[in-house]
Amino acid sequence: MNEEKPDGFRESTEKLWHATRKTLQSATFRASQYRKVVQRKIDLASLHRKISLAHGDIGKLVDDFREAGTADILDREEIQTLFRRLDGYKMEAAEI
Repeated sequence: MNEEKPDGFRESTEKLWHATRKTLQSATFRASQYRKVVQRKIDLASLHRKISLAHGDIGKLVDDFREAGTADILDREEIQTLFRRLDGYKMEAAEI
């Protein structure tokens, strides 16, 4: 009962296995690419939230200084620090 399989069957099996492996490799590669794209979108959304918060911080600080009658508000170190932080977020977003 130990019959050998014909060469055609073996070739068909090898072709099927090769096609299956190729499909699996392609799917794995595409899944990896998709994961990277999704991660970049998440990172970018996080940076946009930080940018929005920095805008709010700057606005609040400017308003506080204005109400206190402070001159040269934009030259204040607190404001410049927030501008530098905001510039850093924007540079990170541009890199993504």
